[in-house]
Amino acid sequence: MKLYKPGMRVEVVSMNDEYSPLPPGTQGTVVDSHEVNLGPGPDRRFVQVLVDWDNGRNLMPCIPPDVIREVTR
Repeated sequence: MKLYKPGMRVEVVSMNDEYSPLPPGTQGTVVDSHEVNLGPGPDRRFVQVLVDWDNGRNLMPCIPPDVIREVTR
């Protein structure tokens, strides 16, 4: 699974948050990321990404199901 490096710029492609997702196109800077392993099997692993969003939000994408992409400067 891809880990996102601190300082990397990212953009939301899609976010699966029932209550208050970040809209596609929202950009921010990665602070940290780590893999979470809930047990055997690929469907039990995901990456959490701590992002300092430009709009001030503090929602952490979980990949999958959320999708973010690196933004090149």
